[in-house]
Amino acid sequence: MATPFIEIQTFTSPEEIWELPTFTEENPINQVNYKRLIGDYNFNEEVRCCYEKQPGKLCREPHKRGWVAELSDGSVTIIGNHCAEDKFGADSRLIADRSQYNNEKRRRERLSAIFLQVQEKPMRLGRIGQLRSQLKALEGRVSEFADEMGTATVRILQDMAQRGQPVVTVTAVRYREYTDDEGRTKRERSDFQQRLGALAGLDLLRHSLFSSIYAVMSDVERAHEEADHLGEKPKADEVNALASRLGQYDHVIRSSTQLLDLEERLFGNDPLLLCFLINDKVNRYRCAGVAMRKSGVKGGKEKAKTWLAEQEVALKQKLGVDAIEMR
Repeated sequence: MATPFIEIQTFTSPEEIWELPTFTEENPINQVNYKRLIGDYNFNEEVRCCYEKQPGKLCREPHKRGWVAELSDGSVTIIGNHCAEDKFGADSRLIADRSQYNNEKRRRERLSAIFLQVQEKPMRLGRIGQLRSQLKALEGRVSEFADEMGTATVRILQDMAQRGQPVVTVTAVRYREYTDDEGRTKRERSDFQQRLGALAGLDLLRHSLFSSIYAVMSDVERAHEEADHLGEKPKADEVNALASRLGQYDHVIRSSTQLLDLEERLFGNDPLLLCFLINDKVNRYRCAGVAMRKSGVKGGKEKAKTWLAEQEVALKQKLGVDAIEMR
């Protein structure tokens, strides 16, 4: 059975309704004489509802939003949105018509938006392609940076990003020697947690963020291709699904831009912080080499060991402690 044609017209001023040839002022509408909806209205000013709550007595409640209806005698009147929803009867034909009307209006609005997006297809797909290239290049630079630091350190950084806890903390230790009652020399330990700083831009080390953006990009591109082949009268479900997928374009642009903006923050971190993430010497020396070179000091593995030892000495002096421990 074919879906009946639904007339869709939104009136934005009372005058547009008053000028309808069959409109009658204070024209009572009830469940008996109601025939069909021919439009809806959304005004800045209020108009009086014509719902007939009792024989010969109109509601006359002021409304800014409501419905334009045709009655069984062919005349046109209005009914406020509140009365149509709460007073006309939950099982009335107007309620069913209103639902169909709203669904069809949304379908046409989304279809119209799809057509506009199709017209902008070259620009939109060009922008996605540009961002994909930029993200791929950035992903490569981040991968090189990660390879320099080593897998163990990168896992720690990824965990920090996942938990949203980018602060680098060490245990600062002080020792105090004393002589006990039996004359033996002993050493007492005290320690405290010391915040060294925070690392920014760590989300770039989460490969899943890049992958998820690429997946959405591909789906938006496919949606544009499918939009080119929409039938003349696509169903509401098809229109809604396609509009939703095309609507991900803004999300792609925003998410891609946010990731690209993190590069300056990631590579602008204090490189020394990388050396205090892990206690394993092999990984620490790898990070020391990265930090040393980023600090402008040239040298290989042995130089990195010496450089890191010097940094630790300076840090212990600054904190006034005897040792620094990492997890």
